[in-house]
Amino acid sequence: RKILMELTKNISMKDLAQQVNVSPSTVVRVLDKDLPTPRKHKSYLPHHLSFDEFNAGNGSPNAMSFIFSDAKTHRPMDILPDRKLQFLTHYFLQYPESVKLQVKTVTMDIYSPYMILVSKVFPNAKIILDRFHIIQHWARAFTKVRIEIMNQLNKGNSEDKKGYRRIKRYWKLLIKNRFELKQSAYKNYSLFEGLLNQSQVVEQLLSYSDTLKKAYDIYQEGLFIFKRLSKYPLDHLLSYKLEGALRHFNRPLKTFNKYKDFILNAYSYSYNNGHLEAWNNQIKTIKKTAYGFRNFEHLKKRCFLKMNRLSVAV
Repeated sequence: RKILMELTKNISMKDLAQQVNVSPSTVVRVLDKDLPTPRKHKSYLPHHLSFDEFNAGNGSPNAMSFIFSDAKTHRPMDILPDRKLQFLTHYFLQYPESVKLQVKTVTMDIYSPYMILVSKVFPNAKIILDRFHIIQHWARAFTKVRIEIMNQLNKGNSEDKKGYRRIKRYWKLLIKNRFELKQSAYKNYSLFEGLLNQSQVVEQLLSYSDTLKKAYDIYQEGLFIFKRLSKYPLDHLLSYKLEGALRHFNRPLKTFNKYKDFILNAYSYSYNNGHLEAWNNQIKTIKKTAYGFRNFEHLKKRCFLKMNRLSVAV
């Protein structure tokens, strides 16, 4: 019992063995025999599901493993060694048809195999694209624009190169929501003269490039829309056709146009994958502390021990 309790903590099995004065093989035996592999009965699914993936490392034969949960209660449902469409289709087809028909929503990242899976297995379910992942895709596009402009500045005159150094140092302020920039906190910023607040630093960074200023405005427009999802401003954003360095926005805009209905579903429902992101961070910590897992079932058991302990707080 003590070993199982300690296994809920961020400790390697080798260190735990030393702590409780037993052999490492004893700890493994407790994990294998006293804690059966979590096998979910294929007779129940919640009405609202969340899908996500994580890197299981050497313990899994596949690059990415799969985790899904109850989107409403945040309780884990299962952890699987593969996120490929064929594997997941076979897994979910084991549930009775009546159970699958009761699933109403599935929240996910922009990953087309999951979308195909839902259409095949959960015909009554609506797909919700997680807002965090939508914004993440949008931020990556802005980062590509910023880097291209920075590279141009670095090849310019001394003033341009000063702009390059400043943007390189304070780029994180550019990806923040402009409404979250601190207006009242004045302080000294390296590479700048005098006392400035965050908004003033951003204003000076944008002064080095009209294209960067336009990219920033487009990026901030997207942040505003994706956080307050509404059809009409979204349609306006999706109508953009951009050139030059701004072309990097075209790829996510094309994707968002393709899945616009799924994006708008995030406005109708309050579900998101924040709890799965938190668990993925916990899984990373478990893997790091244990120096990786060669056995996927051991990783799965450790995760369920940790998650079930945290489920009330998440």
